[in-house]
Amino acid sequence: MSREGNEEIDPQFIARLASFLGFDKERVQHLFEKNYLAQNWGKYEYLFRFDKEISHIERGTVLYEKDGSFEIIMGFPKIRRAMVLDPTIKKHLAALKKWPWKKK
Repeated sequence: MSREGNEEIDPQFIARLASFLGFDKERVQHLFEKNYLAQNWGKYEYLFRFDKEISHIERGTVLYEKDGSFEIIMGFPKIRRAMVLDPTIKKHLAALKKWPWKKK
């Protein structure tokens, strides 16, 4: 269920998530198809991120699945930025031994 792939999403997962969010299953399926709800890359297998504001859920909100239940962390756009920082650094700066860091 990676963001880049077109893998099938487990229908039972869709049903559980739809029930948790108060959406119908077709709407949740559509959110994944449009990448409005995306599984986070790499090691964060059970972490999902809303890339667009959907109904009562703010953009940047994170959804965490653990032991068959969900937790939601209402977000703001900076959560998305923080979640993509780790894989981006590894992808583009992995060959560098040292690099400058500017804190804003």
